[in-house]
Amino acid sequence: MNFWASILMTLLISQSVGASIVLWGVEIDGLEIGSGLALLSNSVVDSAPDPVVNTLSLSVPFRFQEIFVFRPEAQVHFQNYGFENGRAVPLESMFDSVMMMALVLSPRVGVEFSLGDNLGVMGDWSLDFVNRIPVFFIGQGGSQALDITGWFISGRFLYTSVSGGMLWKFSEFFTLALRGKYSLPLFNFWTGETWWDQQIWELGLGIRWVF
Repeated sequence: MNFWASILMTLLISQSVGASIVLWGVEIDGLEIGSGLALLSNSVVDSAPDPVVNTLSLSVPFRFQEIFVFRPEAQVHFQNYGFENGRAVPLESMFDSVMMMALVLSPRVGVEFSLGDNLGVMGDWSLDFVNRIPVFFIGQGGSQALDITGWFISGRFLYTSVSGGMLWKFSEFFTLALRGKYSLPLFNFWTGETWWDQQIWELGLGIRWVF
């Protein structure tokens, strides 16, 4: 039996008995879709207030030794930026600006502890890569797109983040996850900006489809 046939057979058997998928000793808990609100800190006093953005995420939890979890996650959010005084600054949509899509890639590692049959707690850490891509121009914002993109890709994409929260398994196949997350921009330590500029505070809710 080849590799893909083995995976397909494992999926079919797991679904029929309501069990998690186990491949090579690693348990795949399911597929999780999440959404939340994130506050993007901004140290430029004469720009827009600290933006609050909606986030959308997708992750797959892999479980080791019952409590240890590797949860690679991809997340997106959108924010308008302009280019002023040699740097990108958040702007409101009424101004000439560039809408940037932030694609956040997080190979998260942590633990999940059961508090009973249906409740649990979790905590994890990750080194995050925040890739910002121009997707829409407002007014004359197109003329700033290269400067804004260049400012972000010149090392301003590396974060470290920690998160914690609660898990509630409310049915046989679905678990609700409530998480808070803080992301620290590591690049500020070598680019010279205020250490908390562009830090991210997030509160999110996820639904995990348990295989």
